[in-house]
Amino acid sequence: MESYLTEFFCTCVSIPAVLLCYLPMKNQLKYGRKKTFTGMSLALCIAVPLMALIDTNRAVGYNMLLMPAVFLFLLVYHKTLKTPFCQSLAVLVLVCAFLSFNSNFSNVYDAFLHPTATIDDYSLQAAVFQFGFSVAFAAVLFWPLSKYGSWLIDNFRIGKVWYIATAVSAVFLAFNLLIVPKRYETLHVNNMAKVFFTVVPMMLLLLFLLCWIFYSIVRGMVDMAETQERNRMLEIEEIQYRKLQSYMEESARTHHDFRHFVGALDEMLTAGDTDHARQYLTSYRISMPKNETINYCEHASLNALLNYYGAAAHQHKIKLRIIADLPESFRSRMLICAASSATSLTTPLQPVLMFRRQTVISA
Repeated sequence: MESYLTEFFCTCVSIPAVLLCYLPMKNQLKYGRKKTFTGMSLALCIAVPLMALIDTNRAVGYNMLLMPAVFLFLLVYHKTLKTPFCQSLAVLVLVCAFLSFNSNFSNVYDAFLHPTATIDDYSLQAAVFQFGFSVAFAAVLFWPLSKYGSWLIDNFRIGKVWYIATAVSAVFLAFNLLIVPKRYETLHVNNMAKVFFTVVPMMLLLLFLLCWIFYSIVRGMVDMAETQERNRMLEIEEIQYRKLQSYMEESARTHHDFRHFVGALDEMLTAGDTDHARQYLTSYRISMPKNETINYCEHASLNALLNYYGAAAHQHKIKLRIIADLPESFRSRMLICAASSATSLTTPLQPVLMFRRQTVISA
C-alpha cells in the first residue's frame, strides 16, 4: 500500500503540470474552458491511479511509462488548442523544465531522510513533499503564466522563435535529469549538498530570468510593430485628407466662378448663339475638379486605406474591385489593418490586400 501511495503522489504531480500548461492558453481553447476543464479532469482521474498501479506492479519503469504519457498528453493537449504546434510544444517543455526542479528538491529532501537509500527507494514522504511543492510552485506561477504567458501566446506567432525557446527549456530539463543523484550518500560527501543547493536554485532563477527577458523582447517587438502600423495608417489618412482638401478648395474656386459662367451663358443664349454656348458648357464641365476619394465604407480609417491601395492599383494599371462590408460592431471602433508583419499581429479586422491583374479586395 505504501508503494502504491508513493507512486500515486508522484503521478499526482501531473495535475498542477496540466494546469500550468493550460494557463497561457486560456484564450486559445478550441472547445471552451468548461468542456476542456471537464475533459481533462476526467482524464486525470483515470490516468493518475492507473499509472500509479502499473508502476507499483513494476510492469515497466517509471521513466519508461512517463515518456509515452507525456507524448500522448502533448497530442491531446495540442488537439484542444487553436495554437500552432510550436507554441503547444514550447509551453509543455517549459512547464516540465520548471517542475523538474521540484523533483530534484524532493530528491534532496529524501536524501536527508534516508541517507543510505537510492533513487529507486524513493519514499512516501518525499513523494508527498514533491506533490505539495509542485502545488505551491503552480500557485506562484499561476498569475505570471495567466497574464504574461497568455499575452505571448495571443500576440506572438513566429514559429522559429518558439522552437528556439523550446530548445532553451529543454536544456534546463536535461540539466535536472542529469544531476539526479542515483545514490543519496553522494550528497553527503564533502560539500556536495552545498553545491547542489547553490547550483540548482541559480539555474531556476536563470530560467525565470530568461523567461522575463523573452517576454520583454517580444513585448518591445510587438509594440514597435504596432507603432509602425499606426504611423503608416496615419500617413495613408493624411494623403487621402490632402486629396480631399485639394478637391474642396478647387470646388470652392469653381463655385466662385460659377456665377460668372451663368452670366456668360445667359448672354450667349439670349443672343441665340447656341453653338458657342454648347462649347462653353462642355469646356466648363471638363474643367470641373474630379473627386479622387471614393467612399467605400463609413469607417474613415478603413476608407482611407482602401483609397490608398485603390490609387496604387490604378497607377499600376491593375483592375480592381473593392467590396467593403463591415459588421456593425466594427464600425464604431478604430481598426488598424496590418499587412503581414514580422510579429504576425492579430487585429479585429485584417484583410489581405494582394494585387494581381484582376483582384477583388473583400474587407
